[in-house]
Amino acid sequence: MVPIDIVAALELDTCAFFVVLDDIYSKEECDRLIRKSEYHGFNTYQTNKYGGIVNSPHVRNDLNLAIIDGFETFELWSRIKDHVPKYWTDNPVSGLHKNLRFNQYRPGQYFNAHVDSSYVDEQSSGASRITVLLYLNDVAEGGQTRFFSVESMKHIDIIPKPGRVVLFEHGLYHASLAVKQGVKYVLHTDVMYTKPQPLPTPRTLAYSPFTPFTANSSGPTGFD
Repeated sequence: MVPIDIVAALELDTCAFFVVLDDIYSKEECDRLIRKSEYHGFNTYQTNKYGGIVNSPHVRNDLNLAIIDGFETFELWSRIKDHVPKYWTDNPVSGLHKNLRFNQYRPGQYFNAHVDSSYVDEQSSGASRITVLLYLNDVAEGGQTRFFSVESMKHIDIIPKPGRVVLFEHGLYHASLAVKQGVKYVLHTDVMYTKPQPLPTPRTLAYSPFTPFTANSSGPTGFD
């Protein structure tokens, strides 16, 4: 674990979950994931975590790919699950978002300042709370992930390296700086939390009193 006090570094006025982990994957494993992403092929258009197409080149112009891969999702979760909160408020952690999103950045490509939206799963009444970034390679120049505060104007840069994982809560401002030389590959997903349903009583067995969990999000409008 790379010790970074994000609250102190950015002079935030509230606490924030932020963890950097190194060597979660070996270089050989990262190379395998890169080959897998190249085999599937990258899209020239951007999609958000709901699968919707986002055409906003002023915000981002990277290439991306979304796949559902139970094996890779299980592998990633097994390596990071001990480093995420078991509960978010009263909601227990349930695992990773089913979609794995690969991003490729070539020279001149970027993802400008934004905050990640929360994905709400209506079927499980769960919502994502934490972003997972897994860097798959070194970048010759550029391509850092910059976290910053709009109040203090402080920032920190996380440099890509194979096997490095960044875990951070939705709501932190960040950007993927433009690659200047080389190509950047990153795998991107989310940690999900589920709101448990109350146990039924004899008077409520005929229907469910449960109100679907709603996140602090306006819905599937995010760029991520």
